[in-house]
Amino acid sequence: MSGLNLFPEPSPPTRKCQVTGKLCARDDLVVFQGHLVSAEGKQILSERLSGGGNTTPRQRLVEVAQRHRGLRRVIIVYAIVVTATLVACVFWQPSAVIGGLFFLAVVVWGIVAVRRLSYAHGRTVAWIFPSLFLLGPPLGFIVLLVLSESTAKELRAAGLRVGFMGVSKACLAQVQHPEESSNPTAKPGTTEKHQAAT
Repeated sequence: MSGLNLFPEPSPPTRKCQVTGKLCARDDLVVFQGHLVSAEGKQILSERLSGGGNTTPRQRLVEVAQRHRGLRRVIIVYAIVVTATLVACVFWQPSAVIGGLFFLAVVVWGIVAVRRLSYAHGRTVAWIFPSLFLLGPPLGFIVLLVLSESTAKELRAAGLRVGFMGVSKACLAQVQHPEESSNPTAKPGTTEKHQAAT
């Protein structure tokens, strides 16, 4: 009977981290920036604050890569539309009207892509000036190439592999979920189930 513990010690009180949502011992939680957080939650919150708003540097990098992929598409379509319009006008001049409408549509698409890329970089006004050059096919094409290449250099400096269409979706998935890429044997959904269980 001496080996039986009739009065087990109560388990320490637990609270939920307001950032990660995980249960932790109350003694392991601290108040940081008005939030009750664990050590992991404190690190995550610090990254968010340093990245500006609710966006971490990793999320900002992913957004820039996604916007860069959109800009690469615009460059390809821009070149095709301008070339096709010039060639068609040589053989059938009425096609200039149709080509002009397609060109205006691509210009609007290009302005949206440049604006989104500028916002991803955190520059809310820098997109206006480059967008003006899109109305002129030679200058517009050069501006798009310069913006694309400068962004590609930034992504390569961050360690991402930039291909013809930008950063691949597989590479972006590894950046967004590094814990899954570091554990290739884990099945999809395993991480979510583990978090739900904890």
